[in-house]
Amino acid sequence: MKALFALLFALSLAARPDTVQVSLHLAQDTTTFGASVPGSIPLPEDATSARLLHPEGFLTPTVQIRDITLNTEEISFVITPYTIETCTIPSLTLSYTRRGEDITAHTGETTLTVLSTLADTARPYDAGAPLDFTRPHLFPWILGGVLCAVFLLMLFLWQRYRKNNAPTLAPPPPPPGEEALASLQRLAAQDYLSLRQYKPFCFELSALIKRYIGRRWQCGVAEYTSREFRRWIETTDLSREDRQFLKKLIGDTDPVKFANLEPLHEDMENLFTQSRRFIETKEAQVAEAAHSPNDHGEET
Repeated sequence: MKALFALLFALSLAARPDTVQVSLHLAQDTTTFGASVPGSIPLPEDATSARLLHPEGFLTPTVQIRDITLNTEEISFVITPYTIETCTIPSLTLSYTRRGEDITAHTGETTLTVLSTLADTARPYDAGAPLDFTRPHLFPWILGGVLCAVFLLMLFLWQRYRKNNAPTLAPPPPPPGEEALASLQRLAAQDYLSLRQYKPFCFELSALIKRYIGRRWQCGVAEYTSREFRRWIETTDLSREDRQFLKKLIGDTDPVKFANLEPLHEDMENLFTQSRRFIETKEAQVAEAAHSPNDHGEET
């Protein structure tokens, strides 16, 4: 039985915690939000190798500890609260050596009263309170300035868009006779006849004459097929000589264009000369009719 009591006593001594309670001293019990408060933890007279088991930084989201200083008499530091009304400083743990024995000590929780940095007259906003229009309100002015800036930017972009996309007025086309004679000159410069390239020559000469007739008589001859073109020749009031020329134009160029027949070189040269004479004759008749408005027998 004595052995049993001795064993239980030894176990109780082994289970006894080696931590002690120490006090935490604050320089003041009341502070303001974000203001620093010096604090210290006194050490026993024969304590050595003391250290605070908390690194510098936030103890909690609302309490920060920093500027930790160690000496033989105390551990000093600075605590900064980041809450209002009541700030609870949690228990701090420290260790030191006393008489060759390592001892762990801790402080109890300490409360600190924290005042707001706002004026004493500051009160929560009352949604039902009337607005004080005697004070300048910057928000309407800022909003108005932003809207004006947006309007001016949109106006600038619109003006730039209109300038870049403004339709360009094409110059009016030259008179039908002038255009046709210029086209004949360009056709001659192609030198199709000297190179004996009769097919492109016939295509361009036929299109040139049909375009001239379409513009001068204001009809759709330029898009007509050969059959439609013949029908138009029979129904128009052209002279017998002009109708014969246009029929010859169709008869000489269609076999070359669509049947790949080889024409006589002299026939192609004569056809070019007759085309020029036809255009020049019609233009002379139009000019004469313009100077003789009472003569209704000529074409206009």
